[in-house]
Amino acid sequence: VQIFESEYINDSKVDDFQLYSAALVVDVETGEIMGHYGGHGNSDLTRFSTGFPMASLVKPFVLLELLEQGYPINLELYDGPIAGKFTPQNNNHQYSYRHIGITEILQHSLNAPMVNIREITDPLPLYRSVENRFKSMSISEDPYLDLNDPSKQSEITLNYPLGSRNMTLFD
Repeated sequence: VQIFESEYINDSKVDDFQLYSAALVVDVETGEIMGHYGGHGNSDLTRFSTGFPMASLVKPFVLLELLEQGYPINLELYDGPIAGKFTPQNNNHQYSYRHIGITEILQHSLNAPMVNIREITDPLPLYRSVENRFKSMSISEDPYLDLNDPSKQSEITLNYPLGSRNMTLFD
């Protein structure tokens, strides 16, 4: 691992973004896990089977589900705060204060427009649909996520599209 990291140190950074990777080595005949690499400084195996937050990996799934539900491919979401509603900052801590398309949202992994999905649809049924798609792909349920708990609806509306959903390396 150290040899890999030192040899590819210059390739692991693109502009201002640090790239990370993870790997799972499995014997395909027995299913035995031979080894893993969780990324620089990550060797915590205590949550290996319960998962880690998906983070921005969930964003394409949420946007794809919007498209599957009939929203147009040229869909645009507002990249900025909405009056009276908490809106998270983007990774670069800047908003564009304009409506932006899916490509730009995913390219920069923007948080604000993902949460602002709430302005065009009820997000909870949307997230339930994403979860149903995961289930159809045999992706395990997040044991900590309850999309039907009324006391957690505002928390889920804010955090799910930012990737609070847990996923295991097996998934």
